[in-house]
Amino acid sequence: MRSTELLLLAVAVSATVLVAGCGGNESLDGSVVSMEGLTAEPVELEGAVGRGRTRIEELVRLRDEAGKIKGYAAVAVVRSKSGRFPIRVRLDESGCVESAEVLSYPYDRGSGVILPTFTGQFEGRCSPEQLTMGQEIQAVTGATVSCGAMAEGVIDVMSMVRKIKSQR
Repeated sequence: MRSTELLLLAVAVSATVLVAGCGGNESLDGSVVSMEGLTAEPVELEGAVGRGRTRIEELVRLRDEAGKIKGYAAVAVVRSKSGRFPIRVRLDESGCVESAEVLSYPYDRGSGVILPTFTGQFEGRCSPEQLTMGQEIQAVTGATVSCGAMAEGVIDVMSMVRKIKSQR
């Protein structure tokens, strides 16, 4: 496969992964993904998005049937001691975390990052200040670096959404 074909495949897979678990009939139709009562419209990202250990691969704005923004969803790749792994973050219309999860984690070291007891700590957090490792967010023993990488990824997604909202 050529690099452009791989890129198109990655975007299609990423868009499908973004809405997985949202319910309804997920389908990729051009640049718009439809699901139960919501439409995911891609947000244009310029250059490398994220800082340090994070790269935001895709960000979509979620709208209801009336066109009202109901939230945002993003897929980001974060880097830990073991390697890179993808996460999905969903924010409500005000920018608070609805869900954060690890999409795949192929490493033995740090695998505690996938546990719901860790990822559930992000739900309801509305600012990066509420995501401080060792304070509001507790790492899983043996997965400290991976947990920190995920927290940084969630912060980067929140920051990007804030930036986009301020430009409207």
